[in-house]
Amino acid sequence: MKVIAINLSTSGKTVGGASIACELHTAHIKKQGVDIELWRMWSNDGIDCINGLNIKSFKTKSLLNILKKVLPKRIISIFMYSNITKELLKIKPDIVHLHNILPSFELLRICKICKKNKIKIVITTHGFYECFYPAYNFSLLEKYLWKFLVTFPVKKSFKFIDVFFSLYPMEAELLKKNKIKSGDIYLVPNGVDPFYETKPTKIEINNVLKKFNINPNNPILFFTGNHTSNKGLDTIKELSRFLNIKSTILIGGKLLNQEEPKLFCQGLKNKNLKIIFTDFLSVSEQRAIYNVASILLFPSKSDTLPLTIIEAMACSLPVVAFDVGGISFLLNKDCGYLIDPNNTKKYLETITKLLKNKFELEKTSNKALARQKKLFSWTKAGSKAKKIYETLMVNSSIPKD
Repeated sequence: MKVIAINLSTSGKTVGGASIACELHTAHIKKQGVDIELWRMWSNDGIDCINGLNIKSFKTKSLLNILKKVLPKRIISIFMYSNITKELLKIKPDIVHLHNILPSFELLRICKICKKNKIKIVITTHGFYECFYPAYNFSLLEKYLWKFLVTFPVKKSFKFIDVFFSLYPMEAELLKKNKIKSGDIYLVPNGVDPFYETKPTKIEINNVLKKFNINPNNPILFFTGNHTSNKGLDTIKELSRFLNIKSTILIGGKLLNQEEPKLFCQGLKNKNLKIIFTDFLSVSEQRAIYNVASILLFPSKSDTLPLTIIEAMACSLPVVAFDVGGISFLLNKDCGYLIDPNNTKKYLETITKLLKNKFELEKTSNKALARQKKLFSWTKAGSKAKKIYETLMVNSSIPKD
């Protein structure tokens, strides 16, 4: 059995949560003894081997490059493609496991070619919710274009796909509404990089505190992620005005530009608060911060099943998040704090209350850690994928666990 995992992408070398999840899941499937390698759309052609996993990169191209000066990047990215399909026809693997839905027309093209050549198709549902429910801040025109250029080709690809790996239960319901048989849908949630399940050394913690000039005696509120409009930095800014408890807000993630921290802090006169932008963090720095922070701030208004939250759970860091995508499946009822995304005021009030109640924070973080260990494991995800691959090769219908 030969399997090719394909990570569709429009972002070049920028590796987001979905791409990291794809790499980790594929690596753990390989650890189960499956002959699998990862192919990815990338900024250049190349071959790598990471943790024993062979990774082949294909340069991303666009039919609309000639119009890139006049068209928004969002539009151009939808029409990107690569030479992945040519290579597939040379190798003709038994199974192709797709990750991500953009570029949508490349997804559809790969699905058609696989089906024509009798290659079984599995897909992990990262991005499916956003496919059918576009970003909250889209204009009416953007929503119309999204439906025509993304939702339509993705939905058309469904008829070629044999098995769907749903990341959380609500996605399964979404698929059923779109006429996917329940017998073709399997719950296979993301796991956590085992690195985060181990404790940082005192030296690693002290290095982070020193590097960013953090006072560990004050509560540390940690945000990490892309600095895009949907990730909630506007909510962090409101918190910076509102919070009256002496504390530090640590903002991780790559800066948009060098002026971003100055613009963010402009007009803020909260003497109780210290705001620190870290820029890019290494995994060891991020783990150290997870272990010294008081709360993970996750005010994203558009997300799927964030690895960041699973990492925080593994590090016993309590999470306050807006209830979007699969976050309620991650945190459940008593493993974190879920706020309606339209209620920013309650989000801010919740953080203030929690900073005054360390017992409540500790109780919640213990329950979150137990839930992570029970449900969110790449080893379990890899093992389940292997079983489904094997039965898919011999059966048209796959028996449930």
